[in-house]
Amino acid sequence: MRSPWVVYYDQADCGRSARDVPLQGGYDTWVTELEALRVALGAERMVLLGHSAGSQLALEYATRNPARVAGLVLVAGSAKFDFLPAAIALGQQIHGAAKMQEWITAASTPARDDDDFRATWRRMLPFYFKRVDPAVAADIDARTRYSAAALNYGLGVAAAGYDVRAKLPSVTAPVLLVNGASDFLAPHEAVKPLLDGLPKVRLEVFAESAHFPFIEEQARFTKLVGEFLDALE
Repeated sequence: MRSPWVVYYDQADCGRSARDVPLQGGYDTWVTELEALRVALGAERMVLLGHSAGSQLALEYATRNPARVAGLVLVAGSAKFDFLPAAIALGQQIHGAAKMQEWITAASTPARDDDDFRATWRRMLPFYFKRVDPAVAADIDARTRYSAAALNYGLGVAAAGYDVRAKLPSVTAPVLLVNGASDFLAPHEAVKPLLDGLPKVRLEVFAESAHFPFIEEQARFTKLVGEFLDALE
């Protein structure tokens, strides 16, 4: 089932969207916004693709509105934000203890403002690629509209209270999990609850990717997602 359109949107307080929307209730504001978008589009059901924190939003929406979801593609997904010890241990294996300490320091320090977020992200970006291409990194930075407020809320509030493990059986739509083999933010401890709890789930691991398999192995990712969409009823 191919969708007649693909919609990418900036969440409230992110990107080009309004920066004065009160973020509250963990993911409540963003889930409500996504449902309003579905209604505005006149779509009875949606296939949601979420990456990293976006996968958490997609699962929050799906567990609350299972009848509105035709399928899920979750890249570096998780059911609860409790896997950091395992992620750090894996990161130390991949990047070394000294480099991972740099990441830990950067990731645990709230951004002072949007410019500070940009500077920190530029330092952290190489951790998220198996082989970072400076031109690709520069392009990502140029396209990004940074929001320190959304980052601090997302990590400090929304992610801290995120836990959909008990509600995963309610998501009866097919789910495709995509992980990069070199992504320390997708350790076994993050993936296993999804594999155990989702009724219709499959995992595809991209051997030549880290956190961005849709960039590092774009052709395979596009083909895989296309086949997944075609198989949906």
